[in-house]
Amino acid sequence: MTRLFRDRRGSAVLLFAFLFPLFICMLSMAWDLGRLYAAKVACRHALNLAVRAAAAEIDPDALADPSGPRMVVVPGRAKASFDAVFRANYDPLRGRLVDGNYREVFFYVVNYPDDAKRVGSLSTPFSYFTGAKTVTITQPGVAAEVAVPVELGPFGKLATGQSVVEIKVHTAAAPELCR
Repeated sequence: MTRLFRDRRGSAVLLFAFLFPLFICMLSMAWDLGRLYAAKVACRHALNLAVRAAAAEIDPDALADPSGPRMVVVPGRAKASFDAVFRANYDPLRGRLVDGNYREVFFYVVNYPDDAKRVGSLSTPFSYFTGAKTVTITQPGVAAEVAVPVELGPFGKLATGQSVVEIKVHTAAAPELCR
């Protein structure tokens, strides 16, 4: 009997049979996490561009006001600019990193109180919740959050029971002037 326990022949096969499936699971999990991270970074980039374009939609009359130039983001133009720029940057991702259309969670245009009443936007200071944090906007600007579907790989499907998960991306921007 002791000779049987000392015999090590075939132990490498047993070790391989035990560790190889574990290695494949970890590799698949790393693939899924990398895909989710890449999708989030690409969508954040597209959202940053869109929100900055929306924040650039400034009312030229308010900016040229002789009694006091003010930054006023025009909501209608800001929303149209946001939609056009985000769509242009999101469409190349579809089918590669993301799996379908995005869902706009929110889109806020914020201006100082007097201007907000005039143009029909929210007024500063404005606070909102996104995820587990509270964001407060204290100057004119634009904030947006989108939800994006991402298809999981085989391990992600097995682990979560879903084939597609939704990731949310948020950003905010204020108008910029170059002097």
